[in-house]
Amino acid sequence: TIVIDATKLIRDHLLPSFPMRGNTTTKSTGDDDTTTTTTSMFQHGFDSFFPAMGWTCGNLSEGGIPLILGFDCFPVGMVSDDNLKAFCAAFGTTGSAPLFHMANITPEAMGDDRISEILLSSDGRRVEVTKKD
Repeated sequence: TIVIDATKLIRDHLLPSFPMRGNTTTKSTGDDDTTTTTTSMFQHGFDSFFPAMGWTCGNLSEGGIPLILGFDCFPVGMVSDDNLKAFCAAFGTTGSAPLFHMANITPEAMGDDRISEILLSSDGRRVEVTKKD
């Protein structure tokens, strides 16, 4: 296992660059039933982040199954199924590993205990993703 850490990149560069916008829709379904939906999204350009990171992480994985850190920094719901599909497709084009673990996102890497186990199996192999990557 290799640890690919994108935490600093995401926290320091991506999140501040793409401030959240909120759109609220209120819909009355009759009587007293009212549905309010608030959607938040990053500004234009966020969609390209997941395939770019998938491609980068695939290149950095060195044929091992990586534990990818940092994606759990995003607000709940921002790492959507479509974003993960884009990441996976790009990861598969450059990486030779059959899968990856994404801390607190993929089922095999949920919770601090499981993440600690995976980190221990990495034998200290760690790569930090930077803007240069």
